[in-house]
Amino acid sequence: MIPYLGHPRPRVRAEAVRTLRRLGADADLTALLEDPAPVVVRNVVSSLRASGPGVPTDLLWTLIGPGNPRHVRRGAHRLLAEHETWSRIKADLILVTDSDDVLSRQARADLDVWRARDFTSVYRGPSATLLRDLETLIAKAETAIGADFARMLRWIIRS
Repeated sequence: MIPYLGHPRPRVRAEAVRTLRRLGADADLTALLEDPAPVVVRNVVSSLRASGPGVPTDLLWTLIGPGNPRHVRRGAHRLLAEHETWSRIKADLILVTDSDDVLSRQARADLDVWRARDFTSVYRGPSATLLRDLETLIAKAETAIGADFARMLRWIIRS
């Protein structure tokens, strides 16, 4: 492990992550997705987004859960949103009903952006398992997202 990634000061860890990204170094930063410092997690997410897919989605689904700090959950959401369309929608639907108002508003805003400009690029529906998950989440989130949008989402995922 690169010594500065374990430094006690968050700014030093964040700068180590930025430096690795600038150098194009191939380092496994996934453990730092749970760093207690938001500045470190933001930089890790930026690095992982720049390097393309590589973070196991099972880990990201765990990190988006309510037992984690807001900055960890936000970072997991950003990575899931870039993984594929249906991961993005599922993550948004999970967070839109969350008790954390900030995450809930951000998820709602992302759903609105997707509806306004990104949904037309969906060419494949979700897998059967994911379809069931999405239908359950849509039913749970219907009051938060509105009946019309919930109906539209159901139509899109079944098409």
